[in-house]
Amino acid sequence: MVESTASMAFCSRVAQAAGFHPIGTAPTYLTHLALECEVPWAREITESATFPPEVWEVIARAANDGIEPRVTGLMPDPEYTQAGLTRLFSFAHTDEQSPTYAKREYLVPPARLPELVDALLYSKGIEEFDAFEQATGHIREILVCNHGSRDRCCATFGFEIYRELREAYARAQPDALRVWRCSHLGGHRMAPTLLDLPEGRYYAYMTADALPNLVAREGSFTALDRQYRGWGRLSPLEQAAEHAVLMAEDWPWTTYRVKSRTAASNADDGSATVTLAYTAPDASPAGTYRVVVREAAERMLTFPSSCGKEDEPQPQYVVESVEKLQ
Repeated sequence: MVESTASMAFCSRVAQAAGFHPIGTAPTYLTHLALECEVPWAREITESATFPPEVWEVIARAANDGIEPRVTGLMPDPEYTQAGLTRLFSFAHTDEQSPTYAKREYLVPPARLPELVDALLYSKGIEEFDAFEQATGHIREILVCNHGSRDRCCATFGFEIYRELREAYARAQPDALRVWRCSHLGGHRMAPTLLDLPEGRYYAYMTADALPNLVAREGSFTALDRQYRGWGRLSPLEQAAEHAVLMAEDWPWTTYRVKSRTAASNADDGSATVTLAYTAPDASPAGTYRVVVREAAERMLTFPSSCGKEDEPQPQYVVESVEKLQ
């Protein structure tokens, strides 16, 4: 059977052409584990033959205990990977208002990986791994989805962005930036997608022209308006509210301590009032934004099945008002 033109189209290009805005699609997790895992990968990284089953057992047990980390696979890298050891990152949002996740990096013998994951998720016995911890808190880690078995757009467009980031940016500052090819970051139909850690901000439809602004903050954040998926520590509605404030405050906002609250909701129109209290690193400025945002039923988009994904509606969010209280 011959595929139709619609089904053959790259889904991310179709979504962009339809005007889909990716805000509110960042996966919301307080703990993120990223570990080196050989390819090939299955559609779900944890179902890959190369994913350690003992590690999955620990993660599944933790999920039953109410601890649900996001798990991402990293392709082993000729420059970064060390023979006989497996790299594991933990990014945990332990401080409710921190502008970044707390980063920890370990290089451990594969046999000890399940024990390390257990120690990180249950916050016990982690001191036993002090000798394996790496002093890389100062290094920024950018993860670019290259999960072709999940989404062919990620394999095609994601690799191009990964290569540009690696060659034009990471090689020039190896002690400040590393770039990884990773498993799916959510956001089907939004390739190329990437995750900027330890900030925890997700981006979509990334282009080479946008990279100077993203990496070096050369320009205004407004140029990334339609490429920002959201901040992973917030709910979808809060992501939409934070996006509006970030557009107003620009890049300095990403260094602020922020406390978010969904203060009220309106069942009639689906709107919610989100407050974002903030403090700059030097305590000035400080204040609060109040943002009214809603999921816009009239802007709900449904895309045809493509790249291994079935038809599905994609919510869009509308910011009704932004008020700076102080």
